[in-house]
Formats: sequence, structure tokens, C-alpha cells
Amino acid sequence: MPDGSVFEKTVTEKEYQKKIIKMALAGDESGLTEFFKPGIGEKMKEVEAFNAIKEVPIFKDYGNYITIPSISNLSVPQNLAQKIANAYKKGKKKKLEAYLNFWRLASCNPTPAVRENLFWFLQEHHMFISRSGMFLAFRNVHVRPDGSFTDAHTKTMDIRIGVPVSMPREDCDHNQDHTCSSGLHCAAASFMEGSFGDQSMSVLVNPADVIAIPPLDDYKKLRTCAYFPYELLERDENDHPVFPKYKDGFQDPISQDIIQEVIASYGISDKEHKRYTFTAPEEIIIAGVKTMEEVLSEINFTPRVEEVTVDDLLPQIKSNWERDYEEDYGDECDEDYWDDDEDDYYDYTR
Repeated sequence: MPDGSVFEKTVTEKEYQKKIIKMALAGDESGLTEFFKPGIGEKMKEVEAFNAIKEVPIFKDYGNYITIPSISNLSVPQNLAQKIANAYKKGKKKKLEAYLNFWRLASCNPTPAVRENLFWFLQEHHMFISRSGMFLAFRNVHVRPDGSFTDAHTKTMDIRIGVPVSMPREDCDHNQDHTCSSGLHCAAASFMEGSFGDQSMSVLVNPADVIAIPPLDDYKKLRTCAYFPYELLERDENDHPVFPKYKDGFQDPISQDIIQEVIASYGISDKEHKRYTFTAPEEIIIAGVKTMEEVLSEINFTPRVEEVTVDDLLPQIKSNWERDYEEDYGDECDEDYWDDDEDDYYDYTR
């Protein structure tokens, strides 16, 4: 390898021709590493991600936990810290703004236990965060005879797109272990099939308003004391909700003033239910002295293969990406899809 590492593995001539030569000529070091040492690529990514967090000046490092001093003294979840670090390193300003605003609002939540599970819940169920720090969730509503909306449970609430819905925080059940209980319910997309209503809509939820997130892997709902009805969802030919395509950092109609209003209303909390400590990944040591060029020069047989350069491979790679995008979304692939991260979009139909 270029860094002097040497990997050994018995391969067939077909594997040699189709994989090793192409990856070597293309300079695909990570591909070769994964081929010879399956699984090591992911471990190396974990180490790199962990080290990247420590290098971002936004954070204050306390050894086994970090904070964002410009926001609060609360420890930051490791997976959120990794998202912030990636956005910072790649210059993704909208994403960085979204994650920092999310943590500002979450730091205002007067229920410390909510912060223990909130970001985990969003990641577990592929839920996106807007530029203002709100997160996108879903719920079903009941359609009244006059075309207006209400909740399917009590049928007493007046629900309109663009008009906030709320209830007193003290009237909600704050017990994190209670599942279906008092509060306004919002859910992940995968919960929406045939649940409590005949019209689906997306809603924006302020992290400061979240009341409870039952810590169960397969429980896809949360309770809040307020939400903002955002968009009505259309139905496909099979009467399934058609979910919107968003990514972290999407623009929403919420004013940026909301952050200062929430801080003024709730204040920044310094209370923690549980400190988020970091777990350093296992150190990876790869020993070796030979370069990739030396390894290639010592190969015993030279099968006939066409010379393959990076420029030769790019059209096929791009074609594969375009095919995957069109299979997922039915649209022609635009250049933005190429430039964004792998986790920007999620196909809720999978």
C-alpha cells in the first residue's frame, strides 16, 4: 500500500484481474484495504471520525466527554458530535447551522431525560433536522365534513397547516417509559400506515417542546407539547403516504427568531439526566514496509487486462449513481446528488 502496509491473501486469477488490478491502477487504497482485510475499512472510519471530533474548535474536550461552550455546558451525544464535525470539516454550512441550532433548542428543554434519547431517535428513524433546528416528524389527522382537520382520538383539536398546535406542558405525561400517554403524538414515517386518521401530514417539532421518547428500538412515536403542521402528504396508487425528500439543513418557514424566543421562555438548562461519555474505538495497527508499486512489481503472473484509469472508471461510477438515484426517486439525477453526503436522503419506502 502507499503507506507501506502489506496485506496478503490467496486470490483467484479472476479476482486478480477484475478487482485487484483495477483498484490498484485507480489508486483505490480503501477498496484494496477492504478486499484484503474485510471489515477493517469500517474500523478505520470509526477511528478517523473519533479523531475528527477532537480537532473541531467548536467543541471543548474534557477527555471522555465534550461540550459546545458557545451553547451550553451540557455533554453532547457522540453521534451528534460526529455529524457536527463532518459538516464542519466539509464546509456544509446549512447542515452545521441545523445541528448547532438543534442543540441550542435541545439545551433549552427543561426535561433532561429527553436529551438522552432525542438525537438517537431521529437517527434511528431517519428523521431530518431543518436549518432552524426543528426536526421533521409525521402524524395522521381526521378530516371533518367541512374539510378541516382534527385529531382522531378526541376529535376536539383544530389542526391547520401553518398554525401551531399546543397543549400545556404540565398536562403531558413526562414519564419516559410510558408509551401511549397524554401529550401530542408525532411519529417516524414507518409508523404512519393506517394509524389514527385518514390524512397524513408532516410536522415540525421544536426539540425544546419534546416531552417523552420511550427508549424502545421498535417504538416509533414521541410525545411533545407543541408542533407546527407543515405539509399535507399525497397518497400513491396503493393509498400509501408519499413522503417528502428532505435532508438535514433544509429550509423551513420557521423564523430564526424562534431560537431567542425559546431561550427567553425556557432558558438554557445545565441539568443532565445522564452524561454522554465517548467511547474511543479500538486502535488499529497495520504493519508493513512495501509500497503498492513494489507489491505490483513482484506479482508472479501478468494477465492480459485493458489499462484502466480513474477517468475510465468515473463514467461507469456516475452511471451507477444516476441509476440508483432514479430507482429511488424516479427523477433524473442532478449534480447536487453527486456533491452531497451518502446519508443526505432516505427512501422511506425501503
